[in-house]
Amino acid sequence: MASQQPQLIVLVSGKRMTGKDYFMTRLRDRLDNKRDIVFFRLSAPLEEEFAAQSNLDGRYEMVSFGEMKRKKDPGYFIRAAIKMFNAVDYPIWIVTDMRLKSDLDWFEEHYPNVLYTVRIESTEKVRKSRGYIFTNGVDDHESECNLDDYTDWIVVIHNNGANLRKELDALQVYIQSNIPYDTSIY
Repeated sequence: MASQQPQLIVLVSGKRMTGKDYFMTRLRDRLDNKRDIVFFRLSAPLEEEFAAQSNLDGRYEMVSFGEMKRKKDPGYFIRAAIKMFNAVDYPIWIVTDMRLKSDLDWFEEHYPNVLYTVRIESTEKVRKSRGYIFTNGVDDHESECNLDDYTDWIVVIHNNGANLRKELDALQVYIQSNIPYDTSIY
């Protein structure tokens, strides 16, 4: 595939235990045979670089490391993730772990006309039934609550235990409608 500007970037956000990973796994299963789509996590290069450059251990230290890098360059880990997953070779990007307003701002600045934002939410009761226990320094940290006040999501999915087929169908159809038709294969 040739390097190109993406035609669609789906940015997915959700707090811990909202079922975001479950939803994304179901979506990936539905789109798995689509060679035009790449799924990636912005946290992947952070985790890799943190492990390679430090003897520190744990989420708190990793988050602090990420904050330090982002203060110097807000797009650092985004560009690293794009490179790590060879995203420029795909017309459709699905970012599965949007956590920060600064990351959203970066995408809005660099790709303003191709963004599709999705927020996955669950009630506190449902989150607790999935094993959620509030953890100081994690659940009140910027990486977990920075997008709580953001209200311009294109789609909000309420994942409270109901069948998500309708939501998955709608997102799948939207994504597939943005896959470019390749006439070179005919």
